[in-house]
Amino acid sequence: MRWRADNQQADKGDVAIIVDVLRACTNLITAFSMGAKRCKVSVDVGEARRLAGTMDAILIGERHNEKMEGFDYGNSPLELEQQKIENSTIIFTSTNFPHALSAAGQASYVLLGALVNLSAVCERALSLAIRSD
Repeated sequence: MRWRADNQQADKGDVAIIVDVLRACTNLITAFSMGAKRCKVSVDVGEARRLAGTMDAILIGERHNEKMEGFDYGNSPLELEQQKIENSTIIFTSTNFPHALSAAGQASYVLLGALVNLSAVCERALSLAIRSD
């Protein structure tokens, strides 16, 4: 297993940790803690809307820190409502997060890191590193 912070795309066997301490990762971590079952990430707003329509999903996201028309929620975990999020599929898009996720490439493991799960993501990354040695 290799650990990299060199802006190259991750390869199979790598562990990728996407860190966004204030918005995207915290929003997704919060949604999963509220019981969301699945999340698809889209770079394109139109694709996100299309996917949400075909999957009966909740649209969450932003462009340049602004909630988009027709989206259920913007990119703030404070907006999320458990009764709507629980057992849902989420379609998520934001200005930067889809590109960070794309850089995870073929990584065997992709972890989301934020202040709300700092200890958990560190423990999981360490566990994966020990297991691969």
